[in-house]
Amino acid sequence: MNNQFARLFRGPGMQACFRTKNFLAATTAMTTVFLPAVSLGVGLVAFPTGEALADDPISIPLEYVGEGHDRLGIWAKINNGNAQRYVFDTGSDQLNTQIGSEVTGVRPIADTPYVYTYGDGTYGNKLQNVEIDKFTYVDPDQKITIDGPSVSDKKYRAARILDFVYTHAYCKDNNLKCTPGSVTDGLKDMYGQDLQEPYHADKEQRAKMTAGKMADEGGDFAGTFGAGDFLGKTSVWGMMGSVTRSGYVVSANVNPDSESDQTPGCSPCTIVNLNPSLRAQYTRLN
Repeated sequence: MNNQFARLFRGPGMQACFRTKNFLAATTAMTTVFLPAVSLGVGLVAFPTGEALADDPISIPLEYVGEGHDRLGIWAKINNGNAQRYVFDTGSDQLNTQIGSEVTGVRPIADTPYVYTYGDGTYGNKLQNVEIDKFTYVDPDQKITIDGPSVSDKKYRAARILDFVYTHAYCKDNNLKCTPGSVTDGLKDMYGQDLQEPYHADKEQRAKMTAGKMADEGGDFAGTFGAGDFLGKTSVWGMMGSVTRSGYVVSANVNPDSESDQTPGCSPCTIVNLNPSLRAQYTRLN
């Protein structure tokens, strides 16, 4: 698998990793002469015997972002808010997102914020868990909206970004303009454990959020879209894993011979609500 996509698959407080065992590795978008530079990331897993598959697959467009297509982006709106682009991440199981001041119907779940770290734990987000009413996908051209599946009888849950935070050493090594004082005093990590060191907020990212601009990855994203593992209909966290009873497929193949960066079929895209005929086109890896 091409290393350029390694940073797409990141989990909380963990190094980036690929989850390939028992994933599907073929795509309906491929032809017999198409050789992908990057194989699929797939959230398809076994489901209980007798559980019916979905009847109506939903295709949601993704977007290549950055030189060398080293990021996948997905556009979506929270409630009545504006469309925002997120890092599409199959290795994370929650949505860490900026939420603009124009958005209504956002309800805090807990009073106390917490810290969610990435990579080696030197950077991450200061978050507040919230409940939202609606999550609507948007195509990259901002012309088409796609209503995502409902989350059983529950609401979507997301984590509102209060600050982008870094250790003092990270701020210094990367020449960031961070707050002189810690913004995480008295807070815990996402597992309820004490933080090993204080974190400081990036003042430039904070200013972008205040102005309603995307602040993550240099202003390219509004946060991280954790697609999540397929955990069944009772989950409310994984933005895709929680709403499908048959898994989901991510097609993100780059055609190395294409000067226009065009790829066959829907690639890049993700498909939820897989029906039997669609699932039959994939071969499980062991």
